[in-house]
Amino acid sequence: MNDISIKIKETAEMAVKASVLSGHTGEAVERSNKKMSEMSKAMLEITQKSNEINKIIKTIDDIAFQTNILSLKCRNRSGKSRRCRKRLRGSCG
Repeated sequence: MNDISIKIKETAEMAVKASVLSGHTGEAVERSNKKMSEMSKAMLEITQKSNEINKIIKTIDDIAFQTNILSLKCRNRSGKSRRCRKRLRGSCG
């Protein structure tokens, strides 16, 4: 009978330890879930900022393209440009 009491007591102690460990595990899971939520939020913000940056880059590319078109138009009018430069030099001269 004494052996049974000892085994019951040991089992009860193990159950208490298991309960404590289970509590620690639950806390760790809660912390992990919180960190995962924070990480997901950060990733969403990064994606949004990346999209904003892409819009800015596209705008800059569009401006650069338009500038190149204007430059080409100016080159095509080189004869007129030469006459204008000559007039400007003559008035500044």
